[in-house]
Amino acid sequence: MNPRCYAMKTRLRNIAELRFIGALFLRMNFPKITLHQIAELYGGQDHSSVISGLARAHNLIYTADPRFMQKYNTVLKSVNQWLRNEESEYASACSA
Repeated sequence: MNPRCYAMKTRLRNIAELRFIGALFLRMNFPKITLHQIAELYGGQDHSSVISGLARAHNLIYTADPRFMQKYNTVLKSVNQWLRNEESEYASACSA
């Protein structure tokens, strides 16, 4: 998804669900990031919108919604690949 879409003030399900997933991954991989900071990344939304999105994402994962899980797993795969690349680059820089 185009990064500009995260800041859009739309409730279209496709975009909203990707914002939910984005917020979830930010919280999982950057635990010190605040809800307010995530809200700012998403176009100045309120932190309560982020809380609502996180709750919605957790609920969709818990209920194993097939469409949401497909998106979630795609993002998970991409994030894990990015983290492996970052780790590999860090290890290469340390051994040089």
